[in-house]
Amino acid sequence: MLTIAVDQETPASSVEVRAKGIIARTILFVTCFIVLPSYVIHYYIGVQINELFAVLGGVCVLIALRAGRWRTERSIIYALSGLWLLGVLGSLASGAWSQLLMVTGLAVNVLIAAFGWRLLVDATSLKTLLRFATALLVGAVIAVAYAASGGPALSSIDLVGRESYFYLSTFTNSVWGNLIRPAGLFDEPGALAMYLTIAVALNEAFRRNRRWSAIVLFGGLISGSLAMLFIAVSYLLFSGARRALYFVLVAVVVTIGAMTYDENIASFVDRFFLKRVELVDGRLSGDNRSHQVESFFDVVDVDITLRGAKVSGYEHFTGIDQSSHPFSIYFGYGIFVWIPYAAIILWLLFGSLFFAPHLRFSCFALFLTLLQRPYIYSMYWGLMIAVLLVTIYRLQRRTSQSVDGALEDVSSTGLTEADLGFVKKNI
Repeated sequence: MLTIAVDQETPASSVEVRAKGIIARTILFVTCFIVLPSYVIHYYIGVQINELFAVLGGVCVLIALRAGRWRTERSIIYALSGLWLLGVLGSLASGAWSQLLMVTGLAVNVLIAAFGWRLLVDATSLKTLLRFATALLVGAVIAVAYAASGGPALSSIDLVGRESYFYLSTFTNSVWGNLIRPAGLFDEPGALAMYLTIAVALNEAFRRNRRWSAIVLFGGLISGSLAMLFIAVSYLLFSGARRALYFVLVAVVVTIGAMTYDENIASFVDRFFLKRVELVDGRLSGDNRSHQVESFFDVVDVDITLRGAKVSGYEHFTGIDQSSHPFSIYFGYGIFVWIPYAAIILWLLFGSLFFAPHLRFSCFALFLTLLQRPYIYSMYWGLMIAVLLVTIYRLQRRTSQSVDGALEDVSSTGLTEADLGFVKKNI
């Protein structure tokens, strides 16, 4: 652990300390899980995300440093130092400040997540997060039923250049007749799916509220997100055979029953899921990412590698969609700021296979999410992602230390290597 010495303050009364803790937790929680990711809130308060991030990020850094008593792992400090070095190299290569600003934003999020971690992921925060996610999900279900019954959009707003319609209890920019894909308080339905995924992954990592987590995850399929469907399937696989069979049977029975009862539900399932998993020209019809990767390899060159297309004549690529795939950061800003993203993706993939069993789903869910939404530098989503990354890192680190300590205790009992391997696997 790295410790920075600070002056000791006079101890306050227990009531005052508790009150300060509640205020600190509230500010960190609301900033991380409600205000920053919500495009709708930004619209109504009339503040740009960069201004909001600068103010709230600065406040949260101060709160987190105090809450963490200025102490964190040396490995996190080394990682941040390497991150800043890559940002400097990226800015020097491109001749622009953007790369350095990007890594600075990511570093701020990691600092808040690392130092304020105990407040952001304690039992109160996790329960509140799941309740908020459930409220978004309930609002989505009500809105879908309202639209399916012929209810019109009550209002519309412009979110980052796209019209978003308000249907009773959710916003959406995805409307087909009486069918909508709910987006909650976010800019698009996929963002709602991402929010629910991160909320569930955090609870699963701590093995808390697991039954309700499963309800939120599978309920999130109402967003019509194909990625959410794959993440839900992976949840079944990581949950074990018996539990997976139970969920599959319940899901199939409920879905078939609902489709039989209401043709709107049948139309929703057909439009947003069944048609999107059909093979068309060798790829899923709902796949809008693989062609982006193909286009990337068609246009990438040395200039894009070093500087990024955003700096080196981006106007030449305005007709090419490179927004949502594993090489989006590489294309836009060059290889130096893409390296941290690539390292995180590989680490999550490794964790999906070899970390403690209760962390594997969280690793894989975030891995799938970041493959199609590489938002580690996002001022909207970066803090939520950083909290989940720090959570996985710390819980795995603690698990490894516990296993090593347990193995030291049992190794003196004369067990064979095979026996020790069995113990290590099942601790």
